[in-house]
Amino acid sequence: MRVLPAVVTLLIAACLCGCLPVTTRVPAGTTVGFSPDPDLIGNWAIEDPVRDNVDTHERLQIVANPDGTMTATWTSDEDDHRTRYLLQVAALGKNHIVSAQMEDEDGPEDPPPPSYDLMYYGPYSGGRVAVYMADRDVAAGAIRSGVLAGEIDTTDGDVTITSDPARLDDFLSQPEGAELFKAPFLILKKLS
Repeated sequence: MRVLPAVVTLLIAACLCGCLPVTTRVPAGTTVGFSPDPDLIGNWAIEDPVRDNVDTHERLQIVANPDGTMTATWTSDEDDHRTRYLLQVAALGKNHIVSAQMEDEDGPEDPPPPSYDLMYYGPYSGGRVAVYMADRDVAAGAIRSGVLAGEIDTTDGDVTITSDPARLDDFLSQPEGAELFKAPFLILKKLS
């Protein structure tokens, strides 16, 4: 029996499969460069962010790549399914930002424009790491107020930030940039 509530499981699956409601057209950190964060490298258990310390039986392995990116491989103890993500990690001010793209083995003939899922990570109790996704209501408010450029899909509420790299990085390096990320959607506990 799974201890992770179905709603949280669906949220995690949606986030990890590249269906986040907030995406960007350029990876955050373009102006400062990307570098693997040694604190993220390793094997992680994914814990339920709603019920603290509850293992979801899902794992994440993160490795550094020679080009400055990172690769995350998500697996489940319950099946042999693996999904890989290309991560571009940047420190913008005090904020640690991840731009993630699901890797598609085959790839479509006419790939869509680049899209990056926008996340923030930081320390969490007990030596764990919390990963936050961008809140679409906050992002939509920043777009409506002109703080960021972007598009708001009136059909499903998805938000795409289209600001140029300099504006995006400047916003995310400020304390206001951290306010884009509300509640953790993943808690990572280091295994090795």
